[in-house]
Amino acid sequence: MANTSFIGPFGLGGNDTETKVDLIVVDPAPLTVDFTVSSTTGANPLQVAFQSSSTGSPVTAWSWDFGDGFSSTAQHPTHTYTLPGTHTVSLTGFFGQQGETEVKADLITVQPALLVADFGGNTAGNRLRSEDLDGDGDLDVLYSGTTS
Repeated sequence: MANTSFIGPFGLGGNDTETKVDLIVVDPAPLTVDFTVSSTTGANPLQVAFQSSSTGSPVTAWSWDFGDGFSSTAQHPTHTYTLPGTHTVSLTGFFGQQGETEVKADLITVQPALLVADFGGNTAGNRLRSEDLDGDGDLDVLYSGTTS
């Protein structure tokens, strides 16, 4: 907003000044919030670098929600996911009191950590079986045999 004054010969025989308040309004470029990530899928723990690529009005503050209960106010944060599953990520960029939000649903998929069994010794004739033995939806491992 600006005050604008006009000076000129408005009356007879002289100059006069007229001021118009808020006559010209210059809006900043619209704020467009976006971001990129270094990785979208991986095993637990999964470290992801986030890069704000917002355009328009200069962003003066950032608010990240990583979708797993953690957040950040850094411009370009790095976050380590330790909760397997799919996570929605959002970034809100602020220019003064104006805020715009970009939400990317199901962006990050964290796979369970790989389980490695090392029984060592002679395991010939032994069996390792994995299935849902107790019906709770989790994978149970059953080992039968002996090692030497």
